[in-house]
Amino acid sequence: SAALRPDLRSDLRAIAANLQQYPNSTIIVTGHTDSTGTMAYNQSLSERRAQAVLKYLSDNFNLTDSNFTVVGYGFERLMDPASPKSGVNRRVQIVNLTDGKTASASQP
Repeated sequence: SAALRPDLRSDLRAIAANLQQYPNSTIIVTGHTDSTGTMAYNQSLSERRAQAVLKYLSDNFNLTDSNFTVVGYGFERLMDPASPKSGVNRRVQIVNLTDGKTASASQP
């Protein structure tokens, strides 16, 4: 699913508070999936996941979309390659390219 789980919103609030301290930062939001389903489906899903996180951040925390790049990787970059269908592979990562800090949230 690309819908944000309610329990992840507190994580995103903390991430947003951090990002607000760096208004001129370049941020990349990357979506990932497990290997269940086709490559095309997972590519689209990963893009929608990343876009949903960006939308939540920009709608709720006055973060400027122009500072963000959204990328979907599908199942190209599995967190656990030994278990390609594992839920840990379904995630969105946010990287502040300016300071190199990474935040991650698992998706359903």
